[in-house]
Amino acid sequence: YWGLNAWGMAYLAGAMGVELSYVQSCLVMALLVVGIMLPALSVARRSAREMTSNTQMRGIHQACVTYAQTAKGKFPPDIFTLYQGNYFTADYVVSPSGAHVPDDFAQWPEAQQREWFRENASYVLIPGLTDDLDSQKIAVFAKPADSPQGPDKIGVTFNDGHTETMLTEDAAVMLKQQTGKTMDQLILESEQAPPAPAPGSAPGN
Repeated sequence: YWGLNAWGMAYLAGAMGVELSYVQSCLVMALLVVGIMLPALSVARRSAREMTSNTQMRGIHQACVTYAQTAKGKFPPDIFTLYQGNYFTADYVVSPSGAHVPDDFAQWPEAQQREWFRENASYVLIPGLTDDLDSQKIAVFAKPADSPQGPDKIGVTFNDGHTETMLTEDAAVMLKQQTGKTMDQLILESEQAPPAPAPGSAPGN
């Protein structure tokens, strides 16, 4: 009871040999409340960022499924293809902990936009997937560097559309088993320009 108000705080302080005025007791109470609330607010903000990021990954996967309906069941080669098709805006590929999309991005030349996507997209789309709705197959994952949970945990969307937050090392093991590549390799490939087509070859072949 004595710790629930300023007079009680002053009483407790006096009992411990510390003299506090009423105003000083109020300040101490305020500092205690702030000390209690700040960690809770930090957790709430982190949870909100995590929810936003996971929602964006589910949206990217849903866009892939929609894309596949007119692509013989195949997912797009990269996330930029979905942006080009107006499935979502550029800020959808950046997590709350990621980069800021330039205000004039929509006016940039396509080559410059594509380069920005490779450098700044917070999510990696696993190449070569189809709409098989496999609940054990990872379709999209967040880059650890942009993960709202910190680099030790990332969001992962599976090919049936459900999203989980996993330990990064566990997700890396699943990706290695699924693709034969490390997580770092998949991230690096997503950030590299695709190889130029062979001379005389038709686009898409």
